[in-house]
Amino acid sequence: MCESCPSDGCQECGTFTDAQNRSALQCTRCRDGFTLGQDGLCGYNLDSYLIHSYYFIGIALAGLIFIALALNFSCQRNSEALQKGLEHRERCLPHDVQTKATVGDSRSKQVETLYSARAPLFPLSVNVHAQNIVGVGLALYYNHLVFIAIVSAGSFL
Repeated sequence: MCESCPSDGCQECGTFTDAQNRSALQCTRCRDGFTLGQDGLCGYNLDSYLIHSYYFIGIALAGLIFIALALNFSCQRNSEALQKGLEHRERCLPHDVQTKATVGDSRSKQVETLYSARAPLFPLSVNVHAQNIVGVGLALYYNHLVFIAIVSAGSFL
């Protein structure tokens, strides 16, 4: 009866009898990158390095979380500057200003035209080639990115 070797790293395996006269397969020689252990199984050589790297990544993440929590609880002193910064960031985003003319009071002799405006943000799917948002530089920049992508694809092939 044919049986497969007990571990994936086995190159050759043989039958051995244990203390209770039962026969079992054990590895006699391992493939490259594997080491034969005391139990007759082949272990992957990089497993110990991977475990150490997982420990290092876990400790680094725990340190970053600790730093983020420490900064969150200690940097609440200047909320006025934070509010001004958020207002500045909101003003820097391009808005779609839509104006609408409204006629003033009809009882007066002069007709006064008032303009009401609202300023929602531009959607992310806006076509910068069809609508002028922040000048022609944005459309030229995106044209340049498309050109570089085409040249890169052409030189790759």
